[in-house]
Amino acid sequence: MIISDRHELAFIHIPKCGGTSIRQAIERYDDTGGAFTNRVEVHPTYGVLDFVHIPLRRLKQSFPEEFRKVATYRSFSVVRNPYERFYSSLAQHLRRHQGISIADLSVREVETAAKDVIGEIYGCELVNDSRFIHFERQSNFIMLDGRQLVTDIFSLDELQTLAIFLRRITGDSVSFEVASNATRVFRSQAIRALVGSFIRCGGRSLSNALHPSKRSWLRSLLYTEAKRGAVWMQGEGIAVINEFISDHYVDDINLFQQACIKGQTAA
Repeated sequence: MIISDRHELAFIHIPKCGGTSIRQAIERYDDTGGAFTNRVEVHPTYGVLDFVHIPLRRLKQSFPEEFRKVATYRSFSVVRNPYERFYSSLAQHLRRHQGISIADLSVREVETAAKDVIGEIYGCELVNDSRFIHFERQSNFIMLDGRQLVTDIFSLDELQTLAIFLRRITGDSVSFEVASNATRVFRSQAIRALVGSFIRCGGRSLSNALHPSKRSWLRSLLYTEAKRGAVWMQGEGIAVINEFISDHYVDDINLFQQACIKGQTAA
């Protein structure tokens, strides 16, 4: 989160929505001294708290002065397709907390991992567990008590519209270098099986010894970007997961659609 008193502007950082790159582009306007950037610390009341990603209800409870500014200043957030975001969050969760690359998993293994996460997050206050904050509903960073508190919402796919918005407020040109959030998968199950055998035979150390340009070239042969909206995975198990996303993140879907319409209108 960034709060600029000089511009009376607040950026609410929603996890897995390109927020890190956006924050880096505008952190020069931050008047909190970096209090809400790159911090996961122990809060005296709530335990381990991700200070970067704070839903509005927790912000109101724990940081009333900052919440007052968010509620009175011009504020904005960036939202993402909820289906893409869920699988991106799953990929990060597996990588960060289990040391697993989602690209190394079969479709069935991804199904199992996703269902395990759903079992953990369903009906829980995710803000109380920093391991799952990336699965928090986007709407909880934008709405409070059924009312939209954040004044402006932009789609991750329409950042040029955000750049125009920020220029009008700050008078400065702003550009974003958002790293690709796309999940990468093997080009085929045959390639996946071949790579698995290679690694089990000690091939990982050999690949690590390659020049970075050669490793990049090799990855381009083995992997491809997953298709948007998790269409890259088919089957009954994935359909159940996508049904969960449609139900659990229904407000996020509506917000994303609104942001897309706004971006198209601005264009």
